[in-house]
This record gives sequence, C-alpha cells and structure tokens, in this order.
Amino acid sequence: MRTALGMCLLGIFLLAITWRIAAEASPAHGYASLALTFVLCAIGGAMLSMKRSVTSGICQGIDKLDLGPKGLDLVFSRLLEIRDEAQHGERGTEHAQLAENLPLEQADDLLTEAVTRVLKAPVEGGGPGGFLRRKILSVLVRKIELVTLAEFRVADQSAGGVNLIMVRDRLGNEIDGLLMKITKSASRKTTTIFVSGILVACMVGTWGITQLNF
Repeated sequence: MRTALGMCLLGIFLLAITWRIAAEASPAHGYASLALTFVLCAIGGAMLSMKRSVTSGICQGIDKLDLGPKGLDLVFSRLLEIRDEAQHGERGTEHAQLAENLPLEQADDLLTEAVTRVLKAPVEGGGPGGFLRRKILSVLVRKIELVTLAEFRVADQSAGGVNLIMVRDRLGNEIDGLLMKITKSASRKTTTIFVSGILVACMVGTWGITQLNF
C-alpha cells in the first residue's frame, strides 16, 4: 500500500513537472510528455511493486514461517550431499560431517553447486502464485548464499579452512537476523534505484520531446 501511494505521489509530481517543462514548447509537446511520463511511472511502479511483494513475502516468511532456518537447512543438505558424492563415496553424509576443514575455494564451489541444485528443483504450483513462490525462494536462497560465503571467509581466516557443519551451526543461530537485515537493506537500495531511474527517464524523455518539431 505504501509503495502504491508513494508511486502515485511521485507520478503526480512528475506529471506536473514534465508538463510545465514541455508545454513551454507547445501544448502538443506537453501532452506527449504527459503520456510518456504516465507510461514510465506505470511500468516502473509495476516493477517496483513486484519487487516489494517479494521482499514482503521474504520478511513475513522469515518472521512467521522460519524460512531462514528452513532455507539454510535446504542449502546445506544439498551442499553435504555434493561433498559426500565428490569425496566420500559410500561412507555417507555422517562421515562428511566429520571431515577436516575444506579449502575456501572448494567450499565456495560446493556452495555454488548446492545453490544451483536448489534453484533448479521444481516448485509446487503454477500461475502467478507459483511464480511468486519461485521468486521468493530464489531471492531467499541467493541471500543465504551471500551470508554463507561471508561466514566461509570468517571461518577460513580463523581456522585456516572451512568446516561446513560448524558454519551451518553458527549461521543457524543468527540466520533470521542476518537475512532480515540484508533483505531490508537491499529493498531500500532497490527503491532508491528505481525512483532515481524513473526520475531520470522522465526528465530525459521530456527533454527529447521538446526537441521534436510538432
């Protein structure tokens, strides 16, 4: 609701400004500028609303559905499966859990493969709901990947390698707070970028219209 209201206010402001600028050339230029500004604001607003819906879904999921720990478990279960397949054969995941620290580069590669497998797995349901669920899962998993990569580097600096189980356990205690923090930060940055982009596009478009001969 706040996003829609904000975009409406921004659109009204831009319509007034671009009309005033373009109408100095002629009323026709003014009307053309109004049409362009309306289209740009509508497209930008729709895209921003979609991104905000995904952000809202992630925040609500983290807060009420424990999506943080569930997503972390999903990623690390795939990661340990890959680790087991690559180096432990039939010894099983339990042996992988007891393995020595991994080199940072190897841990990064395993995480990348695990994330790829998670994102390629089918998501239940189709239509708009299924699309939104897949989008939320994709964004959530990518954020878990970023948090895990950062924790890998901390572990490597302190222990000279990455123990996957220790990293998973440490993140499990604070994953909700970390995900909420980076999700809200990314949302603010995205909103700023979108609003700035719409402003620039409207101003440039209006200037271009004033250069036309009607």
